[in-house]
Amino acid sequence: MDAKQLMQGLLRNLLLAALVFLPVFLLANVAELKLRGVAFSEPVSYHASGAVVVYVGLLIPVLLGAIVHSAGLLLIPPGASKSARRIAAVALASLVPFTAILSGLAAYLSGLPGSAAVATLAYGLCCTTQLGRGSTTGDVAHAKKA
Repeated sequence: MDAKQLMQGLLRNLLLAALVFLPVFLLANVAELKLRGVAFSEPVSYHASGAVVVYVGLLIPVLLGAIVHSAGLLLIPPGASKSARRIAAVALASLVPFTAILSGLAAYLSGLPGSAAVATLAYGLCCTTQLGRGSTTGDVAHAKKA
């Protein structure tokens, strides 16, 4: 296993967590809160500034979860088929919010389980699109030595 490829896969998963998981989580928050009947009477700028604060506050715990997810992808057996690796990548994506919640730094995630589930699914599916290209940690672990 090439250390450079492993780091590229880890960095890709960190970027996916920061650029897919968190924005989808914040957008799903609005939908979930609307479904719960919460009225948004303040101006949009008020809610946007609150979203930035939540994003920054959740960034470190979610990135920690992405690292754990990347480590979990390394445990996929080398002989696993491409579809099995994709299913495992989506299933292991649940490690992102669980790690963030268990770290004690992101209890906010457990308060909105629907938003966390939608964001986890989006993150997992984005990870699976990269599996065939060898750019996520799961594929790097099974790459043949040159």
